[in-house]
Amino acid sequence: MIEIIQQLLLTNNCVIIPNFGAIIANYQPAEIRLFEKKVVPPTKILAFNKSLQTNDGVLVNAVMHKFEISYQEAEEKVADFSKEYQHTLEANNSLILKEIGKIYFDAEKRVQFQPLPNKNFLLTNLITSQILLN
Repeated sequence: MIEIIQQLLLTNNCVIIPNFGAIIANYQPAEIRLFEKKVVPPTKILAFNKSLQTNDGVLVNAVMHKFEISYQEAEEKVADFSKEYQHTLEANNSLILKEIGKIYFDAEKRVQFQPLPNKNFLLTNLITSQILLN
């Protein structure tokens, strides 16, 4: 499921995990850092919004196509994933979303998100990187 979310973040600015929250990807333009003598490419900065929990169909449709199952089966699969991750978060006070970031509770039990550093979900950068590697 995490791999599907990673793929969706390349083409979507928001991936809602129903009954859990949403990962938001905000465009950040390229920067020139004169003091560091480097150019930072454009990127998507990730954030997490616990309030966005209503199923918009994006994740469920992606699961449906990936596993070649019905929409209802995909909804159940996503619901199970959401329940498992919510349970893990509550039991451990933190949760790692592979290649995305860390969701955790702060001292006041508020949900916080720390994106993975140096991970760029901007599709144009991924395409450019693959072209350069080939």
